[in-house]
Amino acid sequence: ELCNGCKVCMKKLGCPAFSMTEGEDPHLVILTNCNGCGLCVQVCPRNALSIPRKKQIPVKVKK
Repeated sequence: ELCNGCKVCMKKLGCPAFSMTEGEDPHLVILTNCNGCGLCVQVCPRNALSIPRKKQIPVKVKK
């Protein structure tokens, strides 16, 4: 278990996807509130977070 409940992800970002109350699993993420920006992954000092890559999205190049 890499997450130690330090709450850096919550304190630095104030992200609504994270929920933590006393006695609760420290890495509870409300997926419907997550936009996949990845900032939480960057600020986590223990590298406890990851975001799975989504399927490739076709991109059209404008000429």
